[in-house]
Amino acid sequence: MFRFTIFLLLVPLALSAQDRPAPPQGPSELYFLSVGIGEYHPATPGEDLRGAENSARLVAEALVDAGARGGILLTSNLDGGETERMVTREDMLTALFDLKRMIRRDGARAPRIVFYAMGHGYGAEDMRGIFLMPGNYAPAPRHLTQTGIASLINHALWDVDLLASQVFFRTDESMRHFDDFEPSEMIPDPDDFLGSMIRIAERQGDLLAIDAQRRRDGAYAYGGNPPVPFIALFDNCGTSIKQDLLIQGGPLIQGLTSLMGDFYAEFTNEGRAIYAAPPGQLALDVRVPDRFGGEGRMGPLALRLLDVIAKSPKPVTLAGFEAAMRADSDLSGYDAGWAPFLHPGEIVGDTRDIELLPASSSDKSFEHRFGTGQEVER
Repeated sequence: MFRFTIFLLLVPLALSAQDRPAPPQGPSELYFLSVGIGEYHPATPGEDLRGAENSARLVAEALVDAGARGGILLTSNLDGGETERMVTREDMLTALFDLKRMIRRDGARAPRIVFYAMGHGYGAEDMRGIFLMPGNYAPAPRHLTQTGIASLINHALWDVDLLASQVFFRTDESMRHFDDFEPSEMIPDPDDFLGSMIRIAERQGDLLAIDAQRRRDGAYAYGGNPPVPFIALFDNCGTSIKQDLLIQGGPLIQGLTSLMGDFYAEFTNEGRAIYAAPPGQLALDVRVPDRFGGEGRMGPLALRLLDVIAKSPKPVTLAGFEAAMRADSDLSGYDAGWAPFLHPGEIVGDTRDIELLPASSSDKSFEHRFGTGQEVER
């Protein structure tokens, strides 16, 4: 529980640095990051996932057509696959941080974020979370266990990192020191325990010092700093973490389950996280329907997103988007009873009714980036 205690100390700092006014209700200024991890190192469990890159591209194109002001598409397969470039953890985090800088650069008054990712993953039912596998990461067997999960947190991409990164985001410059913060950097890495503890202490000290200085300077926004509502879509294909603790379902596991449930409730009240399958269960890709004019395979949440954009009257509120994503839909290759997974919880009232998808289309384009990794990390 020690590793989570450090995190709990930082959450109030991030969220209480300024008062939280309601998010702006004006016309949506939509931004997105769409990630497709299709290329994997041969040592990584699981085959290459060709539908991932297809899904990410289709999502990016659909969001631009829906009126997005800016976005980043991140995939592997540079030069049409002639040169392998695998998407790394750093590629994904850098793209998310750069998206925040884009929002500030544009001076967006009512920004919203859609994050989409498809790739192989692992799920921890007891922690209620998933871990997205970077293309260049081959997890050691000990990483894929309950007792080794701290190593997995430090090497894979934890959904908590992605959610917290958006929950802590504020557009005012006074909060930019949290732009590149992710909770996993506060969790000691067993593969480098001493070094990671030193980095944690330094990072914590830096954040506290910046906060104190900005308070002294009166630099925080007058009247508070509103959150940026978001939707995070995980087209996760995740197998389960091995349960190897000595006492299955004992007090430690029950306490951890309760703690992580509280985390996810906090992380999904300014936005929503929607998963193709519950943590630890598999999700299959589907054939791209003829109505979208595509070929190959795609993730079920990507198909749902395209359906929502094609069928919903504009604009679409955040609550309306969530309801449409959960509604019955024609998903070729799935049983009729299939439905996405959401953590229990409610969006705060003043966020539910904000405009997520704009009323009008856009003539903007998106930036296409490619993974930078070639060597396996283990």
